[in-house]
Formats: sequence, C-alpha cells, structure tokens
Amino acid sequence: MKNKIIDEFKLIVSNYYDNVTISKKAVYIMEELLSNVINYYKNKSHHNYFSLNCELRSDEMLFEVENTIRASDESFIESQINYFNSLNEEELKNAYQQFVTRTLESDQTPSLGLISIRRKTNTVIDYWFKDQSISLKAFGVKVQLRVGIKHEN
Repeated sequence: MKNKIIDEFKLIVSNYYDNVTISKKAVYIMEELLSNVINYYKNKSHHNYFSLNCELRSDEMLFEVENTIRASDESFIESQINYFNSLNEEELKNAYQQFVTRTLESDQTPSLGLISIRRKTNTVIDYWFKDQSISLKAFGVKVQLRVGIKHEN
C-alpha cells in the first residue's frame, strides 16, 4: 500500500511542479510520514486509524497526517517534537547525526523521521492531540514545505 501511495504521489507532484528538488523533498516527506505511521502500528494491539492529506499550493505544500496512538505515548512524542522545533539548523544537523549513530530500540520512536522532515523543510512541525478514549488519542502532524511557483499548463 505504501509504495502505491508514494508512486501516485510522485506522479501528481511531478505534474504540478517543475522543480525536481522540490519533488524529491515532497516525496521524502510523504515517505517519512507514512513510515512513521506504519512503524508505530507494528506490534500494537489498538485500533489502527490514519488519514493523510497533502495540499498543493503555488508557494507551499501542506502535509497533514493523523493517526491513533496510545494515550501513554503522548508526552514522549510531544517532548520529541518540541525539542526538534527548538533547534536551529546546525543543532538539527548534530541531533540528526546522533540519532543515526544511536541504535533506535524503542518501538515508540518517531524521532529519526520527524527530525529528517524538520531538516528538509526548515519549518516547525505543528502537531495536536485529541482524546478518543481513556487509552487512545488522535495524534496529528502538519508539515509545510515552501516550494516557490507551480508549473502553469
């Protein structure tokens, strides 16, 4: 399923934008967002739900993904995103290198994907949580990629 989504997304983006670099960044972001959701759901025994939207505009792409998480994971995820959002470009580079060299053993670590997205977009990652039940939350992420001018047909 992931490959089909990515292949169709590549086609849409390449038809909309002339810039190959922007298209590659967009596909990378889409792959990372999908991978974060898929990896989170591995070996989880709760309700698996996600939605993914991408809005193409002349000056930006807005990616939005929402999925169900365990309520107990909220504080960890929130602290990671807040940490990444607080870093400047050089600090992001160093943090990324630390995460790459470290063995990621935690099954709740979206860190590498989110820090990669933060580096590629050079914008903060917006996020939210909504209660679904005592043990579940909806977790959403919104990512902006500035793209310049769209291709005019």
